[in-house]
Amino acid sequence: MFAILLGPENFNLLVEGSDSLRLLNLVADSGFYFFPIFTAYSASKKFGANPVLALLLSGIMIHPEILGIVEAGQPFSIFGIPMQLVNYTKAVLPIILIVWIMAGVEKWLQKVIPDMLRIVAIPVLTMFIMLPLAFCVLGPLSDIVMGYVADFIVWLADVAGPLATAVIGATWALIIATGMHVPIFTAMLPAIITVGYDPILYPGTLAQAYAIMALALVYALRAKSKENKELGWSTFSTYMLGRAAL
Repeated sequence: MFAILLGPENFNLLVEGSDSLRLLNLVADSGFYFFPIFTAYSASKKFGANPVLALLLSGIMIHPEILGIVEAGQPFSIFGIPMQLVNYTKAVLPIILIVWIMAGVEKWLQKVIPDMLRIVAIPVLTMFIMLPLAFCVLGPLSDIVMGYVADFIVWLADVAGPLATAVIGATWALIIATGMHVPIFTAMLPAIITVGYDPILYPGTLAQAYAIMALALVYALRAKSKENKELGWSTFSTYMLGRAAL
């Protein structure tokens, strides 16, 4: 956001290609790029999984070596099982599903493994079980679901454009939270390239942002406690800066 605000497109305080602008872009992109790792930690706390194993597994899924295999389209197998070539950077839904299943695997292993072996056996066996499940079953399944959602949005845009915009506006926060915005943007990209603008996503997200901005402003003005007022004003200012950046 600050890279856009301070860059050549707005206040022009940072020169295009400068180290400072590149650094700000790097900071902004890193938060989204490594979002699966943050999600894995939160999900592990929620589902009762081992946070270290959740972080390790999510890190493996976005490891540069794995991404290189995916980008190159190289066949790759995990314990003899073909891996589906999916890029999990910026994805949320696959990680939530994987950590949820991993929590169940850990609990099952705790029941069947003797106490004297648990400290070593449970982490090792959990990873051996979850690696093929994550890369060959759960991750691809989540990717298919996200693809269907993207196809539905595109279909809705073709059939009833304004309705698709309303759906985007009403559900965009949930779409972002689950990482489904990536396949949706990908699905809409050909239309954007063809006509030169986006008649569906941008109006919907813009309406959603202004609605939340107005809600935060009213909340800040009407809140009684200091903490609630601070929450309202911080939310309002964040969305206001975000809109200014765009």
